[in-house]
Amino acid sequence: MLERLQAQVVRFLAFPDHHPYGNDDVAGIRRAAAEAGAEAIVTTEKDGVRLEAFPAFLSELKQLRITITMSPSEGPFVESLLRRLRRETHDGR
Repeated sequence: MLERLQAQVVRFLAFPDHHPYGNDDVAGIRRAAAEAGAEAIVTTEKDGVRLEAFPAFLSELKQLRITITMSPSEGPFVESLLRRLRRETHDGR
């Protein structure tokens, strides 16, 4: 997505979904950015929430907002997704 926005990505670090970031992760991200000569560190808003325990680091980041748009042809998928979300919310997950 960043490349489509014409940003030059100099380093990419991937973490598993729902990763519990720790001090070592933050230090590693900073180190990788410095070694790559990055002008900015970018994460998604979703992962930004997971970094709230590191306010100084969070203030250094650029957070990318990602939105999802469903087309009418995806109706069955959307209906299935909404049913699951309602069930998980009701079950307290």
